[in-house]
Amino acid sequence: MTRLGLRAHLSHLLDRLWYGPVQPEPDPEVLAPILEGRSLWLGGLTPAQLLTTHQHQRDGRETTPNDCAVVSMAMIIHQALWLAGYTDIRVPYPDLARAMDRAPLYGRGFYRVPFVGAVPPGRAAAALRCIAQAFVADGHPRPWRVRLQGHMTQEALLFHLRAGYPTILYGVGHTGVPHAVVLAGYDPALKQWHILDPAYPWPYRGRAAFARWSPEELARWWHRRYFAYKRYTALWLTDIPRPRPVAEAEPVPQTLPLVPAA
Repeated sequence: MTRLGLRAHLSHLLDRLWYGPVQPEPDPEVLAPILEGRSLWLGGLTPAQLLTTHQHQRDGRETTPNDCAVVSMAMIIHQALWLAGYTDIRVPYPDLARAMDRAPLYGRGFYRVPFVGAVPPGRAAAALRCIAQAFVADGHPRPWRVRLQGHMTQEALLFHLRAGYPTILYGVGHTGVPHAVVLAGYDPALKQWHILDPAYPWPYRGRAAFARWSPEELARWWHRRYFAYKRYTALWLTDIPRPRPVAEAEPVPQTLPLVPAA
């Protein structure tokens, strides 16, 4: 097999193992709020609520210079818990990073690349699945299911916002450095995506703010590929249980173990 043929074969294999089938285009009804000029925010959360989930990768608590992926994971976990009605839970990303460093991945290796701190999309998905299993093993409802897919569209992201799917986007900046950010909303009047960026605002000034990207800016950033993921790659959480009445709510674990209890 030629080197080009081997590369194409491996690329196809990665698509099958990591990403599954290409997601179909959403129904036009999903785009109705956008066509009517109304802003769309993740799952109906308010901008203030979404900003409370923002964390910065250079706030003095960082464990490596490459914490953007683990910070993005902490943000979507926080958003999923908000959507499930657990508004008093916080997910500090350094705690998640240390847990991921201690837990073996399928008995070999670790979730984060040693000494670098990066979390490839496949490992991020595995870690989020283990966290969900830990909730179940502790007697709680499954908090989410994880999807990872390449070759996504911006129209599909609108569906994610309306459906309430906390979503990480993977892309590469003009400097060639891979990065991970979290989808928050879309403003059709300004034609801007609202993004929770672990590196924004920069330098960090102790405040949270949305990065605002045009569809063209998002497309350029999202189109560039890195060896660990395909173009237009996204990871998102689905099947998040909706909140029950407070009287029926059960306490959830204050820590997020990555290995289910025996």
